[in-house]
Amino acid sequence: MKLLAFLFILIGQFLFLIITLYAQEVPHHGYLVYMDKPKLCLTCHDGTVAENISPCTKSSCLLDQKSSHPVFKKYPPTGKESEYMPLSEVEAAGIVLTNGEVTCISCHNLMRQQRPHLVRDDWGSGLCKICHIR
Repeated sequence: MKLLAFLFILIGQFLFLIITLYAQEVPHHGYLVYMDKPKLCLTCHDGTVAENISPCTKSSCLLDQKSSHPVFKKYPPTGKESEYMPLSEVEAAGIVLTNGEVTCISCHNLMRQQRPHLVRDDWGSGLCKICHIR
């Protein structure tokens, strides 16, 4: 039974990889969403259709390129390459960069049903350490 569960998980991860690499649309909570257009995440996640995940708070804004953790920014940031893992290792770990940029789907796997749909569990900052050296 454990082997069957393991194989099911492995097949699911393989299918997600194939969808990520070759498909433009993936199913996400009953909708087809476009993996190559991550800025569209905010069209549903503004509180009208899905949970509001506003990229801006009182103290920072993910859309502000000067914030401590912006999205839609090239990876690795220019001049800070020594603070980040090599691009080849980041991509090998399953992080998806859209046109070389960190986007919503860099950290969120739309096929994972468990919220917050992270590409991997973040126990011990494991997700963060895929990209960040320190």
